[in-house]
Amino acid sequence: MSKLKLEHSPEQKLQHPVFDQAGVEVFVKRDDLLHPDVSGNKWRKLKYNLELFYNSNYTGVLSFGGAFSNHLVATAAACAELEIPCVGIVRGLHVDLENDSLSRCRSFGMRLIPVEIKVYDQLARFSTANSEVFRNSLSDLADELPNYLAIPEGGANAFGKQGCAEIVEEFHNEYDLVMCPLGSATTFCGLLSALSEKQKGIAVAALKGVELEHFVEQKLDEFAVKPKCEWEVIQEDKFGGFAKINQELIRFKEDFETHFSIELDYIYTCKMFFHLFDMVKNGQIKRGSRVLCIHTGGLQGNSSIKKRYRLKQISVRN
Repeated sequence: MSKLKLEHSPEQKLQHPVFDQAGVEVFVKRDDLLHPDVSGNKWRKLKYNLELFYNSNYTGVLSFGGAFSNHLVATAAACAELEIPCVGIVRGLHVDLENDSLSRCRSFGMRLIPVEIKVYDQLARFSTANSEVFRNSLSDLADELPNYLAIPEGGANAFGKQGCAEIVEEFHNEYDLVMCPLGSATTFCGLLSALSEKQKGIAVAALKGVELEHFVEQKLDEFAVKPKCEWEVIQEDKFGGFAKINQELIRFKEDFETHFSIELDYIYTCKMFFHLFDMVKNGQIKRGSRVLCIHTGGLQGNSSIKKRYRLKQISVRN
């Protein structure tokens, strides 16, 4: 994304008695600091998609997301900064367009089009503005949007994977384990494409009820990635599934943010760090290991979670 210049994110060492006792060094790559609105892996997954926009004759950008999509907010913010017309196809005909996430999209100038879930799932699967599925489902927009670059939900394509692979090129230290949250698996596939045979990649799932290793294997095939490293996926089995939280996770988030002054999002990074602490306490990470956790941003989604669970605002200093 040549017109939206961002610096490399810093790597911050996390000092904690649990890590000291286990003889494990833990660092966090602060991709949450890349940009106030296009942060974390959202920036990385958009980077080469929007470079394609500039290298082609597209007149706008089209993408997909749910009612609380971090990706749609980041896309809207990037397009606003780059002065690119953009449209968001939203999953659900009766979503609340006034919620914090979608209001933010609209404030950046994104035009939102809510569609039925069945239609959305078809459109997202064939995410190109001139596909037959798109033209049949949104015929009234067929003449308006065929020259829009369609970016898949979550930026989950080869361009997104390419941007995420660059995380490894930025490492300041040698790491034995590299951890990230798992949603679309694009970030994880990017990491696995670049990690060496001496390293291990670990993904902590944000969702449950999916054969996750098979899901990741499918994505690796889709992106033509053949990892040199060992890898593992940790199931979401403690908090109820995607975007679900409980008192244990709430307490963990508050303790983490108080200790480190780093804000986490409930859906992805909070669950990753919870499992990291769990693994260290249980001796699942070998003494002497150096671990890097990728902070994938997504903090804008916290406001919706807090409203849903009626949580108080926690002040965090970065």
